[in-house]
Amino acid sequence: MASSFTGPNSSRFFFLFFWWGYLKSKVYSTCPTDLHALNENIREEIAKLSEETLQAVMRSFLTRVHLCIEEGGGHLKDIVHKK
Repeated sequence: MASSFTGPNSSRFFFLFFWWGYLKSKVYSTCPTDLHALNENIREEIAKLSEETLQAVMRSFLTRVHLCIEEGGGHLKDIVHKK
């Protein structure tokens, strides 16, 4: 069975990496000392996500998907990563 990820530049990776980076920065900010604390932090941070944040992420994701399609799956050289 083929993977749903089509390659290292797949726009799907952006979505996953955004969430991983975002949640990681929030979850580890309190330095959880055990697995229970880590799980609680993950649950709490996911629960804090606003509908507006989720909508903004989806808009950004869809924009990148369309750009990727326009580039034929190639590198998105004009994407600027903002902090």
